[in-house]
Amino acid sequence: MKKKLPLVLGTLLFAVVGCTTTAQTKTFQPPSSVGRLYRIGGDLKSDRMVRITINDELVVQGKVHAFTEERKLSGEYEGRPVSVLLKNIRTFNSSYVQAEVTIAGEQAATLTF
Repeated sequence: MKKKLPLVLGTLLFAVVGCTTTAQTKTFQPPSSVGRLYRIGGDLKSDRMVRITINDELVVQGKVHAFTEERKLSGEYEGRPVSVLLKNIRTFNSSYVQAEVTIAGEQAATLTF
């Protein structure tokens, strides 16, 4: 049993520390930029840190607090303002985080973690 204990503890530690939820990537083409597509993605770490990327570049990062309903974050991508409204969604049998991404005042994507 002593030989297996480090292996079991190491596996449990890796499972707890390495938890990340990745949202499905969404694409957005602003009406003002013909042919230009933005790939909007993100992830939610186990410490509730949310990272939002556009075309694989980190644009917005911040923690979503477990006991608040919403939090607004802002950043910039290629000189355009980016805002993200993080929402804690709770239903009868589940809970998740939703991120509404707006680029230069236009609704670009809704990501779910």
